[in-house]
Amino acid sequence: MAQAKSGKMDVVLDYSLTTIDVLKEAAAFIPVPAANTAVKASLAAVQQILSMVSDAKGNKKDLPKLKQYIEQFTSINTKGIDDDSMKHLEALQMKLQPFIGVCDSEMNMHGAERFFRAPMIKKQIKEMKEEIHENLMEFIVAMNTSLVQNQIQDRATRVLDKLQSSDKYAIARYNMADSKIEECMKNTRVVLLNDLMQKLRMPPGQSPRIFFLSGSAGTGKSTIAKSVASRLAANKPTSCLSASFFFSYDDIKRRIGHLPVTLASQLAEYNDTFKASLVDIVDKQAGILEVNSQLQFEKLVVDPLATVQSETTPWVICMDALDECGLKDDFKNLLDWLKAGITKIPKHVRFFLTGRPNVWEYLQKLALPQELLVHIHLDTEDETHGDLPFNGNLSLMKWRKSFSVPTSYSFLLQQLSATFVIVESQ
Repeated sequence: MAQAKSGKMDVVLDYSLTTIDVLKEAAAFIPVPAANTAVKASLAAVQQILSMVSDAKGNKKDLPKLKQYIEQFTSINTKGIDDDSMKHLEALQMKLQPFIGVCDSEMNMHGAERFFRAPMIKKQIKEMKEEIHENLMEFIVAMNTSLVQNQIQDRATRVLDKLQSSDKYAIARYNMADSKIEECMKNTRVVLLNDLMQKLRMPPGQSPRIFFLSGSAGTGKSTIAKSVASRLAANKPTSCLSASFFFSYDDIKRRIGHLPVTLASQLAEYNDTFKASLVDIVDKQAGILEVNSQLQFEKLVVDPLATVQSETTPWVICMDALDECGLKDDFKNLLDWLKAGITKIPKHVRFFLTGRPNVWEYLQKLALPQELLVHIHLDTEDETHGDLPFNGNLSLMKWRKSFSVPTSYSFLLQQLSATFVIVESQ
């Protein structure tokens, strides 16, 4: 039995010492030199103590060296080490500190006292070794977790920096600083916005996957898209808006070629599972940023999304103005990509898209199951007609202070409401 126990302890010791070697290699990647040195010195000291308590025979001559190793470890300066690693190191230092006094006490026994107390001393040394060994094992597990998590985080940061510094990344979120798009004015599009928000926030399985808002130029598609995105993004960290991309003819970066990398980067910031999958893909496929946009969309967006477990909270990806995503028919390519990937993407992920009527017409031709689609068409008979007099009255009242405006302008408002959507400037 004793031999079997000894053999098991040897296996545990070998595993522990090997784990410490791996941790020392991982510590070499800590970017702060002082922290790097402190962690490696701490691990080396732990390795010495662990070997000592595993090999010691429980007699007096082992104690000076054990005391020396513990003193070396407890005197290591943890300043500059990351908070998690520092917590584990300082906890172990506090646990081992009392054993210095125990070693002194045992070493100072002489003559008859030591002779008569020999069995008890041997037992105390054995118990001390076992307690030290237990504390060291807890520390190794904790540090392994901490350093591995730090490595994962550093790797993710490096990959996201690579994506966001590439020429395939664009600043195209709904709330980008230089956007000329405004949200809907207060008390306008109330019914439409409430209806959209209700549908987009419905639990997975109870709602379609693609919501398409179509309308002619000037009907307010982008204004509505920004309002929807803004509302979905509210109440962080439970925001439903997982990513957004607002296409524009006026910005060469806000085109289809920049969509995959930009969406992937935003989705990685939104969800850790997506991030981990994306990091693996980018690390293993060195040339992924050089391939065509279709393959990038598949590898950087669809494939990582496919690894995400179904959730009860919907994710919404908002893409505005598909008719402005590039050349004349580039929107067809984007819709083709979406059709190819929609069955791989978890059902809680939804797409809110806007574009002119010809974009919707092409989407219909792709013969996607009708239950996946919802179409909202903006025309002259929707809320625009009612919104304009309300906000036109407010705006023209302000103008009358500086300009001569007829008191009666109902006819003018009626004519304008069929053509324009008035947006409040900030």
